[in-house]
Amino acid sequence: PAIQISNGRPFIEKCEISSIFCGGASHAIVERCYITGNRTGTGLLVRDVASGEFRNNEITGHALYAVEVISRGTPLFTLNDIHCRHDDPECLPGVGLIKIGGLTCDPGDIRPVFENNRVIDYYSESQKASGAVFKNATTGIAATSTQEKEGGTTGKKSISATEMRQMRASISIDCACPKISEMTVEGGVISLSLTNKAGGQIRDSTITKSILCGIFGDK
Repeated sequence: PAIQISNGRPFIEKCEISSIFCGGASHAIVERCYITGNRTGTGLLVRDVASGEFRNNEITGHALYAVEVISRGTPLFTLNDIHCRHDDPECLPGVGLIKIGGLTCDPGDIRPVFENNRVIDYYSESQKASGAVFKNATTGIAATSTQEKEGGTTGKKSISATEMRQMRASISIDCACPKISEMTVEGGVISLSLTNKAGGQIRDSTITKSILCGIFGDK
């Protein structure tokens, strides 16, 4: 990472940064920064028991997630603009914009707070035509199945729950219980995915314009 924070309470403002990793028991305050350009990983990672406050940042253009939270602390994300860099032909769609939790976490341990963030997950026509946006960059799973019918196929997509779980989601909540409020989420193949005993609170939010599914839940 460009900046790695393992302890303390640093204040970072009005900087352009390729990536920030916050770990340990740190409590970073990051405001009005442009976090972009990590072509091998995540833009903003919060892990261990780190908390912190992340406000008014633009986070875009990363090979993996824009934001990933696997911390048992309670980091706050508010008023951030988190989006795809579909104007950059060299930037892959990635595996999603926000990942909260994961299989290595215990249910309920991960409880970040997201308030008033704008999450925009649109793609270029060339990315749609190539099918890249329908694949999870980790598994390579794509929506290619068809629904069988006597005398042939209907031509419609028939996607199992297993395939849906492996697809790219704009916001993926996995075995975590975040508090999400007043969020705007636009686009994405799946806009919001909740898996593996995911819980928490989602309220007063707008989720629109997904390609396949707005909200997918499978526990």
